[in-house]
Amino acid sequence: TRQDMEEAIKWGPHRSALSTEAIAHFVEEAADKVSRGQAQLVKGADIKDDLPTELKISLIAAIPHYSWKFRSILDLTFPLRLTDGAIRNSVNATTEKTAPAAAIDQIG
Repeated sequence: TRQDMEEAIKWGPHRSALSTEAIAHFVEEAADKVSRGQAQLVKGADIKDDLPTELKISLIAAIPHYSWKFRSILDLTFPLRLTDGAIRNSVNATTEKTAPAAAIDQIG
């Protein structure tokens, strides 16, 4: 909902994502994904009154990585806590599992 989006923006990302270096990493990563056609950036103000039905909200973290400065990680277990006390389920809790149960065994 619009309230969920506004509350998530107020909550903000994981504290690891707030450094100048992490923000620069996210900007570069987003631009790269857009240029490859893997993502589309939209402004929250442009969609706030007509949210995509499949919109899911997760915190992002910037984890130091040995090959490049950071690795972006989405916290799919994060339940959004609203100011009115309501709690929205995490992305993991609301995602319909469609892969065969044996598929996870192939990951290692």
